[in-house]
Order: sequence, then C-alpha cells, then structure tokens
Amino acid sequence: MITLEQAREALRLDNTDNDAIIAGLLEAIPDYIELCTGVTAQQQAEEPLADTAGKFLLILWYNAERADG
Repeated sequence: MITLEQAREALRLDNTDNDAIIAGLLEAIPDYIELCTGVTAQQQAEEPLADTAGKFLLILWYNAERADG
C-alpha cells in the first residue's frame, strides 16, 4: 500500500495542500486494481508490482486535466 509520503514523492509535491485529495485517490486504488485484475487488496499488499501500478494510477488520476482528450 502506498503511503501519503510516497504518493507526494511520486507526484513530486513538496507541500501538503492536496493531502485530502491524494488520500481519497489512494483509498480508491486497491478497489480499482481488484476490479480490473481480480487481485484482492490483501494479495496486493504482498505484491510489489501493485505499488508500481498504484503509483501509475495515482499520477494518471491526479493529473487527469492534463490527459489527452
């Protein structure tokens, strides 16, 4: 599971201004991964690749306004 500090690092943020938004995104990641892959949150906790996928999703979701339409 990705911590808030790890999330800020992945997003390259130096402040805590958006911690509430980030926390909500972090909470949604395990359910999203489970929905898409069938890998449960418990299984994700034991799988390092889940953290990498979670960081990818976090960056994508956090910067959604920058995504190509």
